[in-house]
Amino acid sequence: AVGQSLIQLGRLRGIRSINLIREGGASEDSRRHLEALGADVVTTASEAKRDSAGMPPPRAGFNCVGGDLSAAVAKRLAKNATLVTYGSLAKKPVQIPTPLSIFKGIRATGFWLSGQWYPDSAWEERQEMFEALCGHVARGE
Repeated sequence: AVGQSLIQLGRLRGIRSINLIREGGASEDSRRHLEALGADVVTTASEAKRDSAGMPPPRAGFNCVGGDLSAAVAKRLAKNATLVTYGSLAKKPVQIPTPLSIFKGIRATGFWLSGQWYPDSAWEERQEMFEALCGHVARGE
């Protein structure tokens, strides 16, 4: 659900997305569903370089799987980009190849809405976020 929301919110802001799915893990229906939400590219890690040719490297990557897939996401990122992990479906550590940290400045961070962001944010910040999200829903976006 988080990844799908990121696709939709990105589309509303004109942000293009490259979406990696697990090898053999998604049907053609799943691919079409993500594209209908606004995904520009839906591909696997092994095909990402080919399928995203011509697009600029992303400045941010979002990872809900971990393991090998996190490394695949990190490899597609632009110089000085950030990899944000919000889940661990593979139950394996996030992997960022050392050269990406040293030579491309790729950073990794985690995000936990209910246990980290929500209690640490100001009430006004939360209200602004909910109003924006509810506005998108009310407009059918």
